[in-house]
Amino acid sequence: MTARARNRICMVSAALAVVALIPIPYLAAPTWQVWVVDEAGVPIEGMTVRRVYQNYSTESEDHTEDQITDKQGYAAFPARRSSVSTVRRCIFTFFQHLLLSMRASDLIRLSSHTETAGRAVPSLGSTSPTGPARPNT
Repeated sequence: MTARARNRICMVSAALAVVALIPIPYLAAPTWQVWVVDEAGVPIEGMTVRRVYQNYSTESEDHTEDQITDKQGYAAFPARRSSVSTVRRCIFTFFQHLLLSMRASDLIRLSSHTETAGRAVPSLGSTSPTGPARPNT
C-alpha cells in the first residue's frame, strides 16, 4: 500500500470518528396532556402527576417531572428533547447488554409514563406532539 493510500485511509477514518462524536438530537419524551378524574369521572384539582421517562440506549437513570392538576383535573408536560452521539449510543448499548444481560429490544427503546397517587384515575389524551389532546371518555 502506498503512503498516499494510507494517508487517505487515515483521513477518512478521522473524519468518520469526528462525525460519530457529533450529538444527534432526538425526542426524549413527547408532549403529554393528562386529565385526572376520580372513579365517578369528576376532575380532581391539586393532584400531583408525575411523568417518568428514559432512553435505555443512552441513559442509566430516568428523568421525572411533576405537575399539579388544575380545576379541570388537567396537567400538561412539554416535549423534552435531548441529544447523544452515535459513539455514546453504541458504547452504552453494548455495556448495558454486557452488564445487565438484557434483550437488545429492551436496550434501544424509549420509555415514558405517568403516575398519580391515591384513588385518581388518569385519563390520557393524545400523546402526539403534533396535535391537541382530548380526554378519553
